[in-house]
Amino acid sequence: MQKTKIFISDAAANIRGTSAMLKTGDLLSIEKLLYGLMLPSGNDAAFALAQYFGYKLWLKKYGPNDISKIKSF
Repeated sequence: MQKTKIFISDAAANIRGTSAMLKTGDLLSIEKLLYGLMLPSGNDAAFALAQYFGYKLWLKKYGPNDISKIKSF
């Protein structure tokens, strides 16, 4: 079984509040991000998961060419 790896964006790494100390460019599994979310209450881990799954949900409704419609992340 292949584990999905999530790239940590600059926005996620620099999110305010409690942090799991993620760094821009880190590549982490969903499992590790969930641990980071629960144990140190990592806002950065929550943001990284939201970016990843939000994009996946966006693609189910729209297409890659509609990405310009996103106003924020």
